[in-house]
Amino acid sequence: MAAFLLLASCEPFEKIERSYDTYDDAAAADAVGEGRWLPAFLPRSARRIRELHDIDTNEMFVRFDLAAADADTLSTALVPADRASVVLPRRRRVPRWWPHRLSATTERTLHPLPDVGFFDVGFAGETRGQATSRFIAFLALDRRSGTAHYWAFRSYEKQRPADALRGPSDEIDSAQRAVSEL
Repeated sequence: MAAFLLLASCEPFEKIERSYDTYDDAAAADAVGEGRWLPAFLPRSARRIRELHDIDTNEMFVRFDLAAADADTLSTALVPADRASVVLPRRRRVPRWWPHRLSATTERTLHPLPDVGFFDVGFAGETRGQATSRFIAFLALDRRSGTAHYWAFRSYEKQRPADALRGPSDEIDSAQRAVSEL
């Protein structure tokens, strides 16, 4: 019983939520950039910034308002996501301030949102043993309202033994063998 109470009491400390009025406030708190909880592409015009991260799961949720010029800059600088590849966070895991239309109940399919542009901002994680982690991350940019939502979570992919042993030179050799047999 004591172990259950200890575990139950630890949960709120795993989820940390912060708010910043402006980009300068977030930068002064050393919260922006690589290895930080706010993404490096956060524009200097960002304001009304809300951020929640879960230390246990490495999930991140960020919401901010931005100037129209910065929305245009982000739209051209980032890689647009194919809507079929956008993975929405599960509704039970998102903060209360997260919009329902950007969360999923059971399936993670994207509902039609014509006013929102989606960008794939995922990045590589690390390899441990036979598993490689990758941060799945997306930015939803609503130019009409001047609001952006960023979410990221870690995904693990187990490396197949055959792939671990094959390198680029093996692929070139097998391609050359196939050509010489013609």
